[in-house]
Amino acid sequence: MEEIKIINAQGVEKVVDEKAFELTQQNKVLHDVKFETKTTTYAKDAFRRFCKNKSSIVAAIIIGLLLILAFTVPILSPHDLKTPHIKQSFLSPRIFKAGGGFWDGTKKFENIIYDPATESPAGFKESAIVKVYKVDDVYLNDSSIYSHGGIFIFEGSKAKKTEGTYTYDFMKHKNPVPFTKEIGIKVTVKFADQSEIQTDVNKTPEYRIVLQKNTETDNYIVLRDWTTNVEDFEFDISAYLTENNIDLINGYIRFDIKSDGISPYGALYIDSFEYTTNLDPEAEENEEFLEYLDDINITDANATKLLPTTAAGYWHSTGTMRVIKTYVSYWTFLYDQYEDKLGFASDYEIGKSVMEGYIANGWCTYDFSVGPSSFVKLSDRCPIEEVNEQKSATIAGNEVINLVCDVQVYKVLGFKNMPHFILGTDSSGFDLFTRAFSSLRTSLAVAIIISTVCLTFGLFWGSISGYFGGNVDLAMERFCEILGGMPWIVLMTLIIIKWGNSIGTFAIASCLTGWLGTAGLTRTQFYRFKGREYILSSRTLGSSDMRLIFRHILPNALGTIVTGSVLRIPLVIFSEATLSYLGLGLQGVQSFGVILSDNQQYINSYSYLILFPAFIISLLMISFNLFGNGLRDALNPSLKGSD
Repeated sequence: MEEIKIINAQGVEKVVDEKAFELTQQNKVLHDVKFETKTTTYAKDAFRRFCKNKSSIVAAIIIGLLLILAFTVPILSPHDLKTPHIKQSFLSPRIFKAGGGFWDGTKKFENIIYDPATESPAGFKESAIVKVYKVDDVYLNDSSIYSHGGIFIFEGSKAKKTEGTYTYDFMKHKNPVPFTKEIGIKVTVKFADQSEIQTDVNKTPEYRIVLQKNTETDNYIVLRDWTTNVEDFEFDISAYLTENNIDLINGYIRFDIKSDGISPYGALYIDSFEYTTNLDPEAEENEEFLEYLDDINITDANATKLLPTTAAGYWHSTGTMRVIKTYVSYWTFLYDQYEDKLGFASDYEIGKSVMEGYIANGWCTYDFSVGPSSFVKLSDRCPIEEVNEQKSATIAGNEVINLVCDVQVYKVLGFKNMPHFILGTDSSGFDLFTRAFSSLRTSLAVAIIISTVCLTFGLFWGSISGYFGGNVDLAMERFCEILGGMPWIVLMTLIIIKWGNSIGTFAIASCLTGWLGTAGLTRTQFYRFKGREYILSSRTLGSSDMRLIFRHILPNALGTIVTGSVLRIPLVIFSEATLSYLGLGLQGVQSFGVILSDNQQYINSYSYLILFPAFIISLLMISFNLFGNGLRDALNPSLKGSD
């Protein structure tokens, strides 16, 4: 093998083997090899980068779910959004059973005064009270319509200020009590402890208790003669009549007290006054009479005093009567609003045509010529429990028949079972869940259309202005400044006043200036990219203006522009809401602006009417923001191929 001598630049001679000069690949076959990375397109690469942004994926899912709900809930929901249902207004949100303590359609009420007349807190239905937390009793020295208990005071007349005998007749002008021998009737009077009562009266007068036979004052039987003894008194009237062989059909009890005319007057303090009998309470023939006795017995002095017929019906006196030492109860309780508004209701009027519909469905039978007694319930679907009265009237020559019934209100409204409104109901009784997503559908559709129009026109305007520059840009920018200088709210108001506040006029008014932001952003991006080297190279190679705009510049600027356009969707919804607050909102449609405008007055009393729609709008805004950021990165060509 020969050696080759080489002299380098420094004049040094080196000996190199001739094998060092052989071609290493002279015996090999060369050919193309596959790329080690997978081939991709611009769309695939953008989608891959978008998927790496986890927050954008979550936002896209939320937006997708809201869109699905917006278009399916109004279709599938059984709740009507056209006819107001006042009877189901302001129902709290409910998912779970009442009394569960969470999302159960109940509301806690504190310190509500108890009404003894209805045996429930004033203005509330007893059957709708789920739980009583506490009852606070407050004692009074006087009485009111909400007082109960108390003590009757019988005393001489303060008006006359004369001495003499004053009478207190019990049931004189009502139906007298039958005192026949057979019914075994007794009268019991319990006196209050005078030492425990602080009043202006500090002495006990002489008094007596008599059984008055008729209206003649001298025709009576003395049950307790004149005395100052205030021990409790019980007298078996029927036994007395039997022993003395006295025939007496009926009569009434009378108290007589003596007054010396000297102030303070003596007074009797009566805690209770009751009739009892030995009649069988289970016998049907005794039921009406025993109920009558329960009604006239005095176990609650204040309730008796407040009866409208007191003066001329229960107690009739020539002296002075008053009630002291009463008390009122304040209740704190949990209240089922659904049972209150949609549960059982008495004296509910049903029209003849409605009843005929129930009859046609086979739910009941009823004969209008016979009346309430002919009602027979055949199915549990029938809302009516009992017909109490049939009322007829002639209006414009036509007979109108209404039935006064006991009903289950939710069945009257068309529900098979007690309904549950997930987000509650508003002032008109509309289901807030259905109304919210029906409004979202309208608002999203309008916002997407407006944003698409503004994006399209803004891209066109901004591309021309930014690409050509010079006088073209100057003229176009001055026009934008003039149009943008007009207050948006003034322009919107003028257009709505002129052509009405419909969806069409709102869309036109929004599009008049809505494209200015997109145009300005597009112009800025074109100024940023049109001087780049790759643009100059393409122009040198003969690319047309349209190719430079749509093939080279616009794709690079698209990420930022799309982000701004996506964020415009929730901004349009907010704009519509703003107009609604000003009284210029859309009419005849359901939208978020309308729903927020209608319910903003109830933010303190029924806050859920604002909170739930506001939560949906906030969620929508955040989701579109995150989604737009993901799109910006995904559509940026400079990030192509990056991880």
